Amino acid sequence: MIKSLIVVCILFVACTSATEVKSCGNGVPLPLNVEISGCNDLPCNVVKGTTAVMNIEFVSAKDNTEQLYAQAIMKMMGISIPFELSGNTANVCDNLLDGKTCPIAKDEKAIYVMKLDIDAYFPETRTSVQISLVDKEIGPIACFAWDMNIIADKTMA
Repeated sequence: MIKSLIVVCILFVACTSATEVKSCGNGVPLPLNVEISGCNDLPCNVVKGTTAVMNIEFVSAKDNTEQLYAQAIMKMMGISIPFELSGNTANVCDNLLDGKTCPIAKDEKAIYVMKLDIDAYFPETRTSVQISLVDKEIGPIACFAWDMNIIADKTMA
């Protein structure tokens, strides 16, 4: 019985591995939870030419949230660069888990799946990325920053 309980506890911890992210420092709250695939501790190593996948759990700040979008800013070598999100990745409502759709009720939890393409031409460097979830009517509802090391794929050498 005790062995079964220990196994269940270990599995629970393993399945709920949030990535420790930082506040943006602009007064906008952190999301409830952020999971960056393959990364538990900052900085995250991300291979050039791949996609960083994040599950961002957040709470709607108002009733009937219908238009949410994501913004990404990369700080690289002292320069802030708006990060172009491919396809419809920036549309939060089109990328919610568990069949959720907009509108989202006030205080309702939702999980946004964000895919951040790390292009092959990016320099190998450490950078900071700031992600904001923005309601078109009231502005940012969640914001976080995370550090990543952009690295080459050693298997391709």
